[in-house]
Amino acid sequence: MEPKKIELLDDVQQVNKASLPAVSLNTGAIVLSTEQTPEAERVLAQLDFQAMVPADIIRLGLGAEQALQSTLDGFLARTRQEHLCQALRTVRPAGERC
Repeated sequence: MEPKKIELLDDVQQVNKASLPAVSLNTGAIVLSTEQTPEAERVLAQLDFQAMVPADIIRLGLGAEQALQSTLDGFLARTRQEHLCQALRTVRPAGERC
């Protein structure tokens, strides 16, 4: 029995292969402008990932990861507070606020 061939496709190839229309989603993702892209590519080209130790590769995304975690923590805290307020409204007098 021969092994199955695994085909890796980028997003455009996948859409073309499946003959599905591309749908634009507003995800709130940060996207580089056309002016920022060359600078980002220049900085990226200066990195030698094969020569880097794994810890240095991890540090490349550390700031973004910490910012994401902080944002998610804030979102979850607000969500918990809203749910708590909704639950307390059922047991507190009408004039009292959270």
